[in-house]
Amino acid sequence: MPSLLGWVNDKIVRLDEFHPNLLNHALELMHQTWETLVVFDPDFEVRNIKQGTKDEVRLSVKERHQLTDRYILHNHPVPGPFSPRDISICATYDISRAYRIEPNGVLSVMEKPTKGWPRELMFLSEDTLLDLYMLAMNDDLEEYDVQLERIACEFKIEYWKVKIQ
Repeated sequence: MPSLLGWVNDKIVRLDEFHPNLLNHALELMHQTWETLVVFDPDFEVRNIKQGTKDEVRLSVKERHQLTDRYILHNHPVPGPFSPRDISICATYDISRAYRIEPNGVLSVMEKPTKGWPRELMFLSEDTLLDLYMLAMNDDLEEYDVQLERIACEFKIEYWKVKIQ
């Protein structure tokens, strides 16, 4: 069973105690050099596993529409926070919770706001996307993460991270 270090938040404790299936999949995906998406029901039963390329997972229209009200886990083979595309997909397909695992063991979580995803997130402004893209291209992942947290705060999205081992 993986352990979660350095966090006492009740959500982290629940994640460790009640969702070992999620953590086991996160550990499997952590070191892959290609992206993989795992789709879970809210009770963490696996509904779909889809492998992609080094930087994306392509889903059919039917598969995308099956994401509604589900939890998703995917890996980023290169460390970095949720991408603008990740955020847009969550909003567009009404995903309940998104998890992203990095090779360094950081698991990021983004939850649908209580009032639902703001429609504006489906169409993040081109300026915002360009700013995030430039930060990522310049390997300024710290500032990228700061901007992502700003977006989460602005749209009242719960966003947190934990290191799994």
